Order: sequence, then structure tokens, then C-alpha cells
Amino acid sequence: DDKQITILNRCLEWRKDGLYYEPDPRHAEIIVNEMGVAGSASVVTPGVKMSSVPEEDDPLLSPAQATTFRRIVARANFLSQDRMDIQYAVKEAARGMALPRQSHWEKLLRLAKYLVGHMRYVTKFGRQEQVHAINAFGDSDFAGEVETRKSTSGGILMLGDHPIKSWSSTQSVIALSTGEAELYAINKTAASGLGVQSILHDLGINVDICVFTDATSGKAMASRRGLGKVRHIAVNELWIQEHIQNKTILI
Repeated sequence: DDKQITILNRCLEWRKDGLYYEPDPRHAEIIVNEMGVAGSASVVTPGVKMSSVPEEDDPLLSPAQATTFRRIVARANFLSQDRMDIQYAVKEAARGMALPRQSHWEKLLRLAKYLVGHMRYVTKFGRQEQVHAINAFGDSDFAGEVETRKSTSGGILMLGDHPIKSWSSTQSVIALSTGEAELYAINKTAASGLGVQSILHDLGINVDICVFTDATSGKAMASRRGLGKVRHIAVNELWIQEHIQNKTILI
């Protein structure tokens, strides 16, 4: 029989074909209403890369508006834990938490317009058997942050067909090539997979880790031994080479 419960305002519903998980849609409604876009036309994507704006053309928000901005971003950040579709947009808007400017407000405004047409977000965990691996998908842009030229790592962990973790985060260092940015993304993906593998091992469940990447240069850096020609990469980024050589991670 179908069964529905609420945990921390998240709705979990068991059906014959699996488990349905939905975050509290009131957070999206509050964001839309506080940004004043209720009834506006929705946009297709929650965030886009914006060109750099000189500070003289990008004024600081007033104290009252800055407080509103921080409050809404904090709510959006909470919601993004359960909604992978808005993680990048929220991360970009949150870059203005310390010193909010008009450009940050416009990023938040676009997110709100996206939510107008995407209030609800339900993840289905269908029934599955014989799960043998964590399938970890990672990717990166290159120098996508127009002000600092840092890259963004994005990824998702799948336990069989089930999405169990996702992220969008700015890399801590400036990558000097596409391959280097992809290597950092692969490392974060593999590290996240190892963390979940450890938790499952404590529960008596043993699974392999398969890391997927579309970057041949990043894959080559991760699969060989040593720095090669990219000697500026910190040695602590090359730990994944040992895992791949020992076949504890398949890439």
C-alpha cells in the first residue's frame, strides 16, 4: 500500500514502483514572493554566466536590500540541498553574501524567475536490485568565473540508478588548462565516491567506484604516474593516480 510521511518538511511517499522524495515547496514559493516575481514569465535555466561588470557600474545594495538578499540566498542554499537543478545558480548568487551588489541581485532574480515555473521538484527512487557500484559523474568548466577566472566543478553520485549526492562548487585554485580543471573535478568526484563507499562499507554493503568523465586530458593526468609536463600541479592532487593504478577506482 502507498504510504506517505513528512520528515523535516520533506515529503516521502512509498508507492509500488518506488520511493518519491520532495523538498518543501514552500521555500520556492517564499523566494518567488519575496523577489516580487510571482505571476511573471518563467525562464528555462536558473542561472547563466554573466560578463564582468566594473564596480562603478555595479553599485552596492542598500543595507535593507542587502539583508533581504542574504536571507533569500540562505533559504535558496537550504533548498539546493534537495534540488540539484538550482545548485549552480545558488552557488553563484552566494558569492555576493559578504558584499552584495546589483549583479548578485540580478542572479538571484533569475533564480526566482526559474522557480516560478518549477515550484515542485520530485526525485523518484525506483526499485532496483543487485547494485554493485557507485557511478560518479564529474565535469568542469574552464575559467568560467569571469572575475577570478576560477573553474567550477560539478558532479553527481549514483547508487545504481539512484542519485544520492550532487554538487556545484568553485575550485579553490586557478586552473591553467582545461585538463587541469577537469583533473580537479575528477578528484572531487572520486573523493565523494570514496566517502559514500566508506559509509556503505560500515553498513555491510561493498560496492565499487566508477568515475565517469568526458575529458580525455583530465583522464590521462589521473591515469598516469607522476606529474608529467604539468609540474605546477600540487602533489596532493595526484593521489587519485594510486587509486587508479591499484584498481580501487575505475575511471
